[in-house]
Amino acid sequence: MLSLRKNIVLIGIMGVGKTTLGKIVAKERNLKFIDIDENIERKNLMTITEIFEKKGEDFFRNEEKEEVLKSLKKEECIIALGGGAFINKIVRDDILKNSISIWLDLNIKT
Repeated sequence: MLSLRKNIVLIGIMGVGKTTLGKIVAKERNLKFIDIDENIERKNLMTITEIFEKKGEDFFRNEEKEEVLKSLKKEECIIALGGGAFINKIVRDDILKNSISIWLDLNIKT
């Protein structure tokens, strides 16, 4: 099997299937799967919605940036980004330089 050193980062809007597809591909290829939003929720013991309500968007975006940059240091992972993470220039530049990024799109008719 081809050795994958770079991470594969799944990007797309909320609900497009990043987590679902990421788990399937990771299992099939025996790679580690990382869901950024799930990691943030676990770390803060709150849902994303609760974090936004109680701590604000700035807090969440900082947590998101830190979690993404930490995850990108690992190798051979499938990473599902939160819907807005790719907007951050630091995150985007790191992904484009060091990972394989895949934009997932969904036809509303499907």
